[in-house]
Amino acid sequence: MRAQVCSAAGEAAMARGRYEQAQSEYEEALHLAYEVGAHAEAPFLIARLGEIAYRSGDTPLAEGALAEADAEADRYGAVDARAFVRALSSTIALGEGDAVRAREECEAARDQGERTTPPPQFDAAIAHPDGRVTAAESTPRAGLPLLAEGLRRAVPARCAELVLATLTESVAVLLLAPDDPARAARLHWAATARRSGRPRSQPERAEADSVEDGLRTALGEQRYARERTAGAALTAKDVLGEVSAGERELGIAWP
Repeated sequence: MRAQVCSAAGEAAMARGRYEQAQSEYEEALHLAYEVGAHAEAPFLIARLGEIAYRSGDTPLAEGALAEADAEADRYGAVDARAFVRALSSTIALGEGDAVRAREECEAARDQGERTTPPPQFDAAIAHPDGRVTAAESTPRAGLPLLAEGLRRAVPARCAELVLATLTESVAVLLLAPDDPARAARLHWAATARRSGRPRSQPERAEADSVEDGLRTALGEQRYARERTAGAALTAKDVLGEVSAGERELGIAWP
């Protein structure tokens, strides 16, 4: 029970961007799980520690933890943990510019997820790398419908605010590329508002800085400021409306 409490506390800290606290809670949960012989709990906890390393900017440490988590998941038949590992590995590979490996990991995550009953967040977790990998393989226009569909499922499923923010930010990235900067700016700042002051991870922060520079260049400071204000006021329903309108204007249809 103490291990479960620590794990839940780690989840809450992660949702608030408090990575040091989350790491402490997950490490304690892992220690307790091993202490009582609950080995099947270990793979997910190790994977979460790997996620913290990635979000803190230590990719080698993250990859090492994910490899350990994958081995433990295979040993104890923890399918949920393997799906999570593969999804996060896809995101890491994409960040390193390896679209081929990112696609392989994404498909492996999907395959593992189909073998269990994952929570609604898992659909969003798959939609994110799937959309970004598709954009890297082809064009932003090709990846946009996958992210949009992920958002359409995540909002009514009441996924965590950070999940919605991550998907919305990626939609903004892809909209900026086909030259829809005003809508991209609104969605970027709608996502920022959903974070409610929670800090971005290091990889997210680097991309956000690049996106904001691109938006300022495309719109100019005055219009950028107006779109920023408008975006921060958008509700979840408004965001879905903006995404659908962006697809229509770009002539993009869900396959």
